[in-house]
Amino acid sequence: EVFKNVLFILTKLFIIIASVIIVIAGIIGAGAMLGWFSGENDEVEVPDFKGMTLEEAKEEFIKYTENFNTKDKNVKRKQQHSIRVMKIAEQIATNLKLNEEQIQLATLIGLLHDIGRFKQYTDIGLGNNLEGFDHGDYGTKLLFKEGLIRKFIETNKYDEIIKKSIKNHNKFS
Repeated sequence: EVFKNVLFILTKLFIIIASVIIVIAGIIGAGAMLGWFSGENDEVEVPDFKGMTLEEAKEEFIKYTENFNTKDKNVKRKQQHSIRVMKIAEQIATNLKLNEEQIQLATLIGLLHDIGRFKQYTDIGLGNNLEGFDHGDYGTKLLFKEGLIRKFIETNKYDEIIKKSIKNHNKFS
């Protein structure tokens, strides 16, 4: 019984750490395409979160996820997972000594990376991405085609990096 509990906790930690690593890798990869690390684009512009703080973005995320059945343990767990990934993404980005712009983006992407999961849990069931529902693809559709992203960040300057990070965060796991 103790072994099962330890294994369960280690599995949960692995999932969180893997999610954060994938989010940070996506940001670094997309950031490289934007010239963040080449010295070509040394200007640092902190993202405009529509006059919001990241804490308010988190509250907006919670409000969105409350539209789903949060009494469902999977929905509640995924909501809490996203908030943990947000916090850990911020810590890792800070420890990597990324600039404020990159830290803010890593934090926001950490929060939003699984936004497509909620429909998967409620409308489709647990299934996995091989069964025809890719939560990374659906998350980008929800955020960018349906316009939900503007509830979290006003400017479209970062849309490509956010879109690529969320769309691809689950492709290689």
